Amino acid sequence: MRFIIKENGKILVKNIDLNDCCLDNLIPNQTEKYFCNKKKEFRRRGVFKKGDIEVLLCINEAVDSTRIWKSKAILLHDFIETFKDLKIELSKDFITITDRLTHNLKKYNAHCIQASENILDPYSNSSGTKSQIDTIKSNLTLNVSKSSSSLLKIIKNNKLIQAELSVYDRLYKFNNEKLEKLSHSIHRLIKATLSAFWDSFIENNVVVEIENCYDEVNVDYETITVALVHLIDNCTKYTCPHSTLNITFSKLNSKQLIITFKMLSLRIYEYELDEIFNEGFSGELSCYLGLNGSGTGMYIIKNFIELNGGILNLKIDTNHSKNMKYNGSEYEENIFEIILPLT
Repeated sequence: MRFIIKENGKILVKNIDLNDCCLDNLIPNQTEKYFCNKKKEFRRRGVFKKGDIEVLLCINEAVDSTRIWKSKAILLHDFIETFKDLKIELSKDFITITDRLTHNLKKYNAHCIQASENILDPYSNSSGTKSQIDTIKSNLTLNVSKSSSSLLKIIKNNKLIQAELSVYDRLYKFNNEKLEKLSHSIHRLIKATLSAFWDSFIENNVVVEIENCYDEVNVDYETITVALVHLIDNCTKYTCPHSTLNITFSKLNSKQLIITFKMLSLRIYEYELDEIFNEGFSGELSCYLGLNGSGTGMYIIKNFIELNGGILNLKIDTNHSKNMKYNGSEYEENIFEIILPLT
């Protein structure tokens, strides 16, 4: 089978040398039986045109059957149409991904700028480098609490920016760069991530209690940090105000460590358990309260934990024994378990 497939006269794909072509000067939607001098055999050739796609085809099977020639031409045509549709869908998906990345980066950057302005006071009348530095010193001294809060906001949003770029690089650009798995103190990793979110927990009067742990896990620093950033960011959004987030550690066996995040947080319905780790999914209550984002948080957390050879489990209180309402919203005990390989 020899063919040339065109779209609006432009060649998309071919398996024949154009300098040695038996598919010239053919009439659209007609076929003919002819003797091929090169192959020394009878063949059937013709053109099938539908829409913008044109299939020029030459076959040596059943040369007396126009029906068989046409079935092969239609098959090639439909393959190209399917490929085009898939290419369009992939383009749409890529645009959605880049739009989401751009939106989130702009949002986090705006938060950084706003927090920076609380310290820098860009509207002051001071001029010159020394004068600006004196103004900053004065703002820091006179508003220690506000300045500290602003610095934490800058750190938090910088971590979120870094996480967004890592997600784009690893999940959507299919970056196959090997993970650099090394021994890391899990307690230090979690504390370092938590430190950027203290201000958010304080604003909601959420107490964070974290056990001591001296075990080390074998993970890639960048990707496991992304997972922790997204998980702790979710904790700040969904944990019930005036409650406690408990982080504990236990060994599953000699090779695996369980990190448990237990909290009183926005209720997760049982029917949502099968979908909560799917990309684009947001819970019913988070949508109702306008707390949902793009629905990628849990998907990212699970994927990046699995990149490190780990497992993410979610346990909800199916008995609703600790169900409560706060400001009209339903909360109950939810437990996230991360299982990671020990060093």
